[in-house]
Amino acid sequence: MNKLFFHLIFPLLICLSLASETAAQGVQVVLPMGVECRKVLFTPDGEYVGVSRKDQITLWLSGSRGKYLEINTEFSKVNSFSYTPDSKYILYTGETNPLKRFFNKRPEFAPTESHNIVMRDLETLSKVLEFKGHTNDVTAIFVLWKGEIMASGGKDKTVRLWDIKTGKQLKVFKDHDQKVLEVAISPDSKYLVSAGADRKIVVRKLPEGDLLTIIPNHTDWVRALGFSPDGKLLATGSDDGTVLLVKFNIGNLEWQSMEGGHHTGWVYDLSFSPDGRFLASCSQDESFIIWDVENKVFKSRNVIKNGGSITSIHFDPKGKYLATTPFMSEDMYLWEVSNLDISPPIHYRDTTDVNPPMITIISPVVRGEGC
Repeated sequence: MNKLFFHLIFPLLICLSLASETAAQGVQVVLPMGVECRKVLFTPDGEYVGVSRKDQITLWLSGSRGKYLEINTEFSKVNSFSYTPDSKYILYTGETNPLKRFFNKRPEFAPTESHNIVMRDLETLSKVLEFKGHTNDVTAIFVLWKGEIMASGGKDKTVRLWDIKTGKQLKVFKDHDQKVLEVAISPDSKYLVSAGADRKIVVRKLPEGDLLTIIPNHTDWVRALGFSPDGKLLATGSDDGTVLLVKFNIGNLEWQSMEGGHHTGWVYDLSFSPDGRFLASCSQDESFIIWDVENKVFKSRNVIKNGGSITSIHFDPKGKYLATTPFMSEDMYLWEVSNLDISPPIHYRDTTDVNPPMITIISPVVRGEGC
């Protein structure tokens, strides 16, 4: 009950309390996405950026503000999505309720079991594969962009590895005592990491899947994992508000805390810049923080007013943009990044507003020197 309150009701109260302050700043409101945005993710080639909300996934042309496509999925709520390394296919999973089945009028998007993962062709939207094996809702999926492996985790407390070309389940791991919230594979394909509501961070050595270590470094649920581009560092984020870095040294794990700042709410997501110099974290506290990875110190905090929890954050592979999705806002923010001198956000507008799409630049951002 406490988790439900803080996830749904607490952000709404914050949103309402800041309404007058936001209006005084002259913030313009646009409606491209709708509320409850949960995840943002650029395609591996950087050409598109996808955003999930409720039962939909929308892809936009990165940087041009044009909508590419919208997928009204089989699920009532999309929990996670990713892409194949060639950016030609999308994989997603979620939860399904009986109403979705009853009102569905499109056979090609007939509701599937909530413990399955669906792969679709991004050009034709035809279903290519359906991954079956989990026995409860799948909460997280991760596709290795330099390989052919997908990892998934779910409420059945398992982590699974899949062949994304055949849909074959390769391995099943049962290390967690509660639901799995996040999974990740290192870019060099050497490590599989999972985290969950049991506060555990489980590290396995690939390809065999041998257990390397289980570390309870956080004091609350662990929702966020992110590997550096070279695979030598792993960042973790937790409901305890902390962000940690772990360095892989020939089988030894060295844990270090990021210094000089912290989040005051749950840490939902993490993303390294393509050059590995910076780490971005986003939180329930309406802010995202940029960290200096080499020195492991706080660099800047950026607060998005009237948006509630920032549920997802991602650097594009080309290093030009940083995307964020506030849960209670009706907008997805795309930030231009130049040495992390973050400019005002660019709001996407729906392509039906004007032709060509209009670029609306607004400034609802409060920048802080410290925490």
